[in-house]
Amino acid sequence: MKTAPEIPAEIVKRIEAPEYGKKAPALAFYAKPDLQIVYPYSADFDSDARVRAERIIASTERFQQGAIASFLAETDNRKVHVLEGNHYLFFTNEAAVARLMRAFLVSIGR
Repeated sequence: MKTAPEIPAEIVKRIEAPEYGKKAPALAFYAKPDLQIVYPYSADFDSDARVRAERIIASTERFQQGAIASFLAETDNRKVHVLEGNHYLFFTNEAAVARLMRAFLVSIGR
């Protein structure tokens, strides 16, 4: 089954930015928006669907950049990693996530 190009755009429209008012050290992982990962069947898209999907990816990137900027602006003790992969970075990038988490914990004295 294929995901219609409009579905991720509708999801992104409904996402609300969290409030990052906490002062504790924090680590965030983001999946880099990628056409092939978000739409595995994008090679089958006609030109209109491809243009819509590319717009959605661009919109997602802008949203993500804003979310990252908000997250980092709250305190000095925040770290962000943007990795190639999908929503399940902890599974698809397990070794990288574990390594980065350990490094973060060491950096905050844990």
